[in-house]
Amino acid sequence: DNARVHIPHISFRPRPALDAVPRIVDVIQFNGEWEVLNIRLHELGPVVDEVWIIEWDMTYSGKPKPFRLKDNLTQYGEYAHKIKHFMFRTPPKHRTVPSSKKKQPSMAVKKSHMNREAFYRRTMHQKMQSHIPQDDIVLYGDADEYPDPSLLQAIKDCKLLYHEPQSHKTLEFGRDRLGIKLQPVCLTINMHCRLQPDEPWPYGTILAPNRLSKGLDMWHIRLDRDPPAGYGHMLKLPYVGWHLSTIAFTVERVQWKFQSLGDVANSAKLWEMARWSTERWAKELDIMNRKHKFPRPEFKCYEYFQQSLPQHIWTAANTTFRNVLSPQQLEYAQLLLSSA
Repeated sequence: DNARVHIPHISFRPRPALDAVPRIVDVIQFNGEWEVLNIRLHELGPVVDEVWIIEWDMTYSGKPKPFRLKDNLTQYGEYAHKIKHFMFRTPPKHRTVPSSKKKQPSMAVKKSHMNREAFYRRTMHQKMQSHIPQDDIVLYGDADEYPDPSLLQAIKDCKLLYHEPQSHKTLEFGRDRLGIKLQPVCLTINMHCRLQPDEPWPYGTILAPNRLSKGLDMWHIRLDRDPPAGYGHMLKLPYVGWHLSTIAFTVERVQWKFQSLGDVANSAKLWEMARWSTERWAKELDIMNRKHKFPRPEFKCYEYFQQSLPQHIWTAANTTFRNVLSPQQLEYAQLLLSSA
């Protein structure tokens, strides 16, 4: 039963037949993550009402890039009627990147990248506020953060009631000032390697009526520990979804991801991981392809066998995702296929 999602302090009440079913709009930025987008559309496409895909003409690192999505939308024909594709050009103020002769970007360069990203996010939020009805439910996060679609379906089928333990009040999602921050399982390198052993990803996707963020900074709402004054309550749901962080679909994708992160963050650990990705992953991937042996990363990584991955990954387990699943997961995928 899709309408039964068991979460502490939450209950679901069947929605009366005459109640309007809430519309859900998925809003993401696209930066060329084809594998990520493909999983997202197949996983969330059946349950969301619209998919907003926003594309800019510059990368996180400040490099010009073409608009590639417009010529490839036909491959998503099943969900094409739900997609709204927006192409924005970066204004001159945010196109200039300070010069740096250092191997690692200077703080001035990093600040330039962060300011551009903040501008992109503000523009994205302004577009949401002006074009999405205020009572529609908005999914706002990164493209590689996937909420569990069963939760979205439950919100459509039922009223979600949050029994707030401190005040003993009961808040209804969609009616009261209640937002949800989804804190997914964070997977890295492959689908069985968990980044944090005991913690979910803290900066997850926001799921809330569009009106809750009116006049506020949506990006800060997503990143801050507590919601700003005037927002209302924020219900944090750990492990209700997945964050496919730097999943190694290809060597180039891993390199691009770490390079993008290194350009906006001053972190020695990121640079260490970037060097690992460029020097080691290509060798490991080659061995894996030739001998079907799975990689053993040289930085700290916690094995995590997860049977509840997005359904599209199981469907394409023997083709697209064969190299990022564990032997146990491939065996599980075969059981699913044989019982279908």
